[in-house]
Amino acid sequence: MKKRKIITFLLVMLMVLPMHVSAVTKDQASNWHYGNVSNWARPELVSAVTRGIANDQSLFRDCSRNITREEFANLVVNLYESVRGETLSAASIYSFTDTTNLNVRKAYNSGIINGVGNKKFAPNDSVTREQMSVMIYNVVERIHSGMDYDFYKGDGVLTVADKADVSYWATKQVAYTFDTRIITGDGVNFNPKKNASVEQAVAIVNRVYDKYNPYFDAEAKVKAKEEARAKAEAEEKAKAEAKAKAEAEKRKTKRFTVDDIMASHYGYFDNIKKFPYRDGYVFHLDGPNNKIGKKEGKLVLDSNMDRNSNWYTDVDIETYLFLDKKDWYSDVGIMLRVNAMTGEPNKHNGYYAGIQDDGDVVFGVHSVRSGWKNLKEFDTNVNPTIPNKLRVKAIGSNFTIYLNDRKIGTVNDSTYSAGKVGLRTWDGYVYYYGTTVKDLD
Repeated sequence: MKKRKIITFLLVMLMVLPMHVSAVTKDQASNWHYGNVSNWARPELVSAVTRGIANDQSLFRDCSRNITREEFANLVVNLYESVRGETLSAASIYSFTDTTNLNVRKAYNSGIINGVGNKKFAPNDSVTREQMSVMIYNVVERIHSGMDYDFYKGDGVLTVADKADVSYWATKQVAYTFDTRIITGDGVNFNPKKNASVEQAVAIVNRVYDKYNPYFDAEAKVKAKEEARAKAEAEEKAKAEAKAKAEAEKRKTKRFTVDDIMASHYGYFDNIKKFPYRDGYVFHLDGPNNKIGKKEGKLVLDSNMDRNSNWYTDVDIETYLFLDKKDWYSDVGIMLRVNAMTGEPNKHNGYYAGIQDDGDVVFGVHSVRSGWKNLKEFDTNVNPTIPNKLRVKAIGSNFTIYLNDRKIGTVNDSTYSAGKVGLRTWDGYVYYYGTTVKDLD
């Protein structure tokens, strides 16, 4: 009698506890009964069965009926365990008062699903499309946990026509499933509160498997990483191009600009004039700004070294420049605080920051009496024959030098406190464009 009770108890336990059913062959799955199945769906359902995503024949007794929350939770847990090849741990059987389903507890313990409140899961309620989106997003995120590459999550911005109908807690997830074409709705509306049939739900989860399983296939991991790296490089390139385009647009709208200028050897000229300075080309801004007390306007060539004629103390100047042709020693750069000029090379008073023919940046001071004094060199090693953006910000005795929007260093010197700004080259054919000046006085 005691033995019979034990056997009866074991039989009851086997009937109550869910059993893990391994994936079946395609021929076996094809012979399952799929009630009211659509022609388009049958291959998807057979595929899902062979992969172990759907392992309960009773699910398919009527493929046209709405799938429940518990049934969909079964699918996403089976998806995870099939792709990752590992079993999720389950939460306590007391997690919900209305179900003890093992896969529901696994999904809950793994953060894939939530209840509906008051420790209830509502297992027999038809799952909604936005609830499906949340479960799919969470299981895909869980699938990728611990990996050295992530999945595309979208930008979280809803573009569906009926976005106002999407619950606030499902916004990101609906945007993801719609952007990745996992759940598309009718092409215009997502219909977040509507349900899905068994065949639709199984087909959707099966396609999620198609989308992400290759990343976990041993033979495809290397390829996936290469594709991810190529995608990242393409994105970086696109960002750089977008930044360059934005800067080009920004230059068009800047207040202080000069037309493209070419300088040959020691003389500078544009399409109209050639300037006599063998040691540089200086200019000033053509008018004051009475509102802020600073100079503004267009850049104007200026040969007057009188201190009262548009000298600058604190100033920020930048330009794009490059050497078109160079000799054994050439450089191109920016002059500032120029307060005396002669007709002889290296015979002027003022500071100079320039890119040398070896790609390094030099900063120094000129004197009519003493000539050139090198204050500092920066090992930048750029290509001087392509456009580089050089900028110098002078405040008091402190000079900050930037190259291609990156600060490369500072120099402190108090030889000159004021003067003109300008452009200069030594023994080279050079181009300048996008020159801008900000008077910081």
